[in-house]
Parts: sequence; structure tokens; C-alpha cells
Amino acid sequence: MKQWTQAAIVGMGALGMMYGERIGKKLGAEAVCFVADEERTRRYQQMDFAVNGHSRDFTIHSAREMKPVDLVIVAVKGTGLSAALDMMAPCVGSETTIISVLNGISSEEIYQRFPQARGTKSTILYNISEKGYVENRQEGLHHIYTPLVTRLEYEQALICQELEKSFGSSSFERLVAAFCGKESLTEKQKEKVRELMDEIEEEI
Repeated sequence: MKQWTQAAIVGMGALGMMYGERIGKKLGAEAVCFVADEERTRRYQQMDFAVNGHSRDFTIHSAREMKPVDLVIVAVKGTGLSAALDMMAPCVGSETTIISVLNGISSEEIYQRFPQARGTKSTILYNISEKGYVENRQEGLHHIYTPLVTRLEYEQALICQELEKSFGSSSFERLVAAFCGKESLTEKQKEKVRELMDEIEEEI
């Protein structure tokens, strides 16, 4: 894969600006810009932006002025995806890599709209797939990820991992003991914890 030298970001929310700042620091401010329709471009150019409390000056262009770039980051909400895909079309060429960074956005929908563009193999998604949470399949230039567990099951797994990391055990009893400032609970205390968990499960 060729080295990215020019990036365009669609969406000036917190996540979009975070990526804009990081790319600017890595490649230089001239290497990244935000693109929008003409009305938003005029509005954004009159606004002040900040990342983590620090004022930032971002380059903002109307999509109509754009030519294909190396990287397009889609950072819009799902409800704005269709309009964003139409708007960002001038930014996408045969050597353009497209990355979606927000929940609720289907990579398949993006790549159906731009079959000539390249997908990227996300390190985070690859690691999740290695743990069995998502299925990864490659279709041509694109990597398609499909969830294999529910959101609740995934969140529960993350909580267990954090407990293992912090307390050396995913036991809820160890967690309670830690909050109480103890190494462990007595058998009587453990029984009370189990009863509480049973009550919670019944209510759920």
C-alpha cells in the first residue's frame, strides 16, 4: 500500500476532529482537510474549533473543489451517511482508501457506492475477530466485518477482561472485596453477594 500523503475527513464532530488533529501532527497540517457541502463549508469557516480544550485551525474545503485523495475518513452519523457519500464523491479515486470510524455505519454500503476505492484492515477489528467476536471476510479490495455476538455479550466480555487485568480474576466477589478494601470475602459475605446476583438476574 502506498504511503498516504493527503487525507480528507467528512464530519466535524469530536471524533472527526480528533483524527484531523492526529493526522496533522503526523503528516503536517497541509496533509489533512475537512470536506463538506457548500453551506456547511461557509458555516464551518466562520466557527472556532477546539480539541481537548485547545484551539485548532483546520483547513475546510467544499467537496466540489476536491480531487481524489489518498485517504477519506467518514466520521458522520448513520443518518447522514447517504448525503455524505454523494457529497464526498469528488474525493474518491481508484487509489483512495476509505475508513469509517463511527458506529452505525455500514462499510458494505460505503464500498457499494465506491467499488473502485480501497478498504483498510483495521487493527482493532482484526484483534476483535481473532477473539471470535466478529467474522472477517475479504471481498476484492475490501474487508467486511460481521458481528458474531450481541452488543451486551461483547460489553460483558470487556468487563471481564478489565476485571482480570485489575484484580487477577473476573469474579464479581473479588470486585466487591476490592471496593470494600479487602483481599477477599468471608463465606457468609460471598453467599450474600451470590444472593444479590440471583436477584438481579431474576429482575433482568
